[in-house]
Amino acid sequence: MASLSSCPGCPRTLKKSLLGGAYFPVYTCFTCKKKYCSECSGPGGRCPKGCTGGYGHFDDVYAR
Repeated sequence: MASLSSCPGCPRTLKKSLLGGAYFPVYTCFTCKKKYCSECSGPGGRCPKGCTGGYGHFDDVYAR
C-alpha cells in the first residue's frame, strides 16, 4: 500500500484538521490500472473510464 499526497485522478488532497479524517482511499482499476478516489470515480465507485473488470483499494492519501 502506497502513501500518496493527492489523488492521481483529480486534484483532491487532505489537509490536517482536528475534526477531519486521517486519510481517504485511492482505488486501482484491474482492467486499465487507472487510480482514482470516490470523488472522481463513476457511479458506484467504478472506474471513471467505464471499465467493468473490478477495482481494489491499494493506496491511501494521508493528511499533510
